[in-house]
Amino acid sequence: FLNRGIAVSNDTVFCVDTLAPATLEKLKKAGRRLPSLRPVLYALDLAGGKPRWQFEPGVLVLNITYAPERDTLIVPCRNLIVWQDGAWAAGGDKPSRNTPGRMWGLRGKSGEVLWSVDEAPYFEPHIALGDMILDRDGYSYDLLSGRRHQRVNLLTGQKEPWNFRKGGCNYLVACPTLVTWRTAFYDLAGHSGSMPLDGMNMGCTPTMLPAGGVLNVPNFGTHHKRSRMTALAMVHRPENALWTDYSDSAAKEAVPIRRAGFNFGAPGDRIADDGTLWLSVTSRKPENLTLDPKQPRWFQVEAPGAGSWIASSGVSDVSAIAIPMVVTGDKRARRDDKQVRRYDVRLCFAEPGDAKPGERVFTVAVEGEPALKDLDIAKAAGGTRKPLVRELKNVEVTGELNLSFSASKGTPLLCGVEIIAR
Repeated sequence: FLNRGIAVSNDTVFCVDTLAPATLEKLKKAGRRLPSLRPVLYALDLAGGKPRWQFEPGVLVLNITYAPERDTLIVPCRNLIVWQDGAWAAGGDKPSRNTPGRMWGLRGKSGEVLWSVDEAPYFEPHIALGDMILDRDGYSYDLLSGRRHQRVNLLTGQKEPWNFRKGGCNYLVACPTLVTWRTAFYDLAGHSGSMPLDGMNMGCTPTMLPAGGVLNVPNFGTHHKRSRMTALAMVHRPENALWTDYSDSAAKEAVPIRRAGFNFGAPGDRIADDGTLWLSVTSRKPENLTLDPKQPRWFQVEAPGAGSWIASSGVSDVSAIAIPMVVTGDKRARRDDKQVRRYDVRLCFAEPGDAKPGERVFTVAVEGEPALKDLDIAKAAGGTRKPLVRELKNVEVTGELNLSFSASKGTPLLCGVEIIAR
């Protein structure tokens, strides 16, 4: 077979008998006689090769995936390329990368069509993990229906379709807790986000292989010139910090935030032990927050102690911060939100330098009302690099949460803001 449409179960070989468009084009140029048979997906007896059933998809299928736990064969067509008059042709409009394709779920034993969907481009190859399907671009689908797979959004508490942003030229490799590709991995266990793996030269084919509790990176390299060619085997170190990039919803509908943390100047996003998702806020990753001035000073210091990582970074020389209280990919919906909501607001501070009591004193106003008057971090925390948390109960917020800062000594600073809906 001149394609990758082959999968195997315990006693059955599934295979697509077809010719890819590039192969047909070469046959035409060579003046060869073109095959007249339509593309067919076969289920063959593994021992003798006898056909058990067959299925004619009528579209270009180059990869198939078998999920043994559900006896389901995943049959995807990336974009809608149809078999017409002995040749491949675009179905409908001229296809692009984002043109919807078609995907089936077939019963492996009988060939029964369990479901069929045509709402998205189904980038092959696909991975079956339990009742979830992952495509090459990091989009998730439900194995039982073919519809988008749902997760609970850590910010809103509501279910939503999800995906993650994938980089690099190879496809995905996965186990139940981890998905890897050339430049990073995604945390499937906690859905905390993607973690980049900088400084490593993984191959252009999949070479980060999770197996048996070990992440294996064979000595493969790339077709590019590299100064390092090294084989690695890595194990999980749960005591190490996991700073990720949380893949948030791009839904246009504005959904109120249920619980969230904003960690200023942090190297990445992180989930706290109590389940709060803390989003890193920096000049490159503003998370839709508005800061005045637009270019304040950011800082990072050594974490003051176990469990105090929120206080290891922050922003200073800031006079105002506005935080949207809704999650949406629609800027207008975010801007037009004027709903009145109530939240408990926790503000986290830490003195990052050597300022003594009395050298940095400022007032914090919340929604225009002074909330923390003449705050002296070093004095209240009992020294420098010690976390200080102040909680404001039942704060009424209209649209955005507005914080403002005015200093009588030194400059204001803030490490983090946690908001919890009442």
